[in-house]
Amino acid sequence: MKNRELTKLLKASVRPALGCTEPIAIAYALAKAKSELSSEIEKVEIMVSLNIYKNAARVGIPGTNYKGPMMAAALSLVRGDYKKELEVIENVTEADIKKAQAIIDSGLINLKVMEEVNGIYIETRVLSAAEKARVIIIDNHLNVVKTEKIKADLEFETYQIEVDRKNDFGAILDFSLADILTYIKEVPLAEIEFLQEGVDMNLKVAAEGLKTENSLSSKFEELIASGFLNDNLLAKAKMKAAAASEARMNGSKLPIMTSAGSGNQGVVNFITNAVVVEAKNLSHEKLLRALALSNLLTLYIKTATGSLSAMCGVAVAAGVGVSASTVYLLGGGEKEILAASLNVLGSLTGIVCDGAKEGCAYKVATAVDWSIIAAKLAIAGKAVPQKDGILAASFEELIDNLAYVCQPGMIETDQAILKVMQAN
Repeated sequence: MKNRELTKLLKASVRPALGCTEPIAIAYALAKAKSELSSEIEKVEIMVSLNIYKNAARVGIPGTNYKGPMMAAALSLVRGDYKKELEVIENVTEADIKKAQAIIDSGLINLKVMEEVNGIYIETRVLSAAEKARVIIIDNHLNVVKTEKIKADLEFETYQIEVDRKNDFGAILDFSLADILTYIKEVPLAEIEFLQEGVDMNLKVAAEGLKTENSLSSKFEELIASGFLNDNLLAKAKMKAAAASEARMNGSKLPIMTSAGSGNQGVVNFITNAVVVEAKNLSHEKLLRALALSNLLTLYIKTATGSLSAMCGVAVAAGVGVSASTVYLLGGGEKEILAASLNVLGSLTGIVCDGAKEGCAYKVATAVDWSIIAAKLAIAGKAVPQKDGILAASFEELIDNLAYVCQPGMIETDQAILKVMQAN
């Protein structure tokens, strides 16, 4: 029973997405609302939480040179297909971009940031002369909790947003680290074979990014060529991960496999494990089981801390996930995984999320690099002391402490970050 539930959670939390998930989720919600109307749209209203806006404001929209939620929303009106979920605006053309820009210039779309609302909240409303429709998403990027259509002269009822709600993956918190480790040992390979698609997909984006001139990954290559960096597992992992992150943040037309709602978390999980397995000449089975471990732990941590928070999920969630899976790949067990988690959270905790953008590639590279080192230190018997700072003697207590620091601890930090971004 436990194994079936974990497979279900794993499959639900690993999904392909085109572009950064926050503006794309806005496009998805708007496309779904648009599909409810049978007459021409005259006005669009979009309300989003602080966290959604923060992650949508500065990020590239796939297939364009534009950034931000307005272009994502306008393209959704032009060609959005909600049935494609997080690939809702794939295959954008130049003609589509011109139409979208004309929509933005017309003032048809109004976007409001709900600064008092944290986490994932998206409400899209489309209005015509005869009718209007709205779609509301909370807690994860595809979790539609309300779809309704009414006559144009009526008003929507106020939707009561729950303050302390678990996200759609809350069941993951019913499992322990020991449960997850038992699962990755026992689960039939056929049930997790789908994870290979994430490796193939994300390495393809990395290959695209590695061809980009003056990119972060190209500078890593120069540092290797000059002898400043060694050409080893660490360098390859962070270079490929940075390349994939930078490409998608700048509007790559290629989809990425996400992890726990984040493309960059998916980049860290799939690429890091693939590079370690290749460098150590390990089996395909080892790769799949490592991927299951890292993605489930990423989901566990993001569910505990909140889908979106002021803390960088690449560092504290995917970072712990791939450090744990690296320990597994190097032959370590539960004791070493806890040690690796202490090493990651004893050092990377506090890296803030100041929105999705090109610079996320630097955080991705940092998380990948240190997570592998943290795993090697754990295997060697070295860990940050359990009583240091917010650390703890068990994995579950450690993540509980981290979650408390994130929410409620850093809610005001999130609001401060948004104010700085808006003034920048």
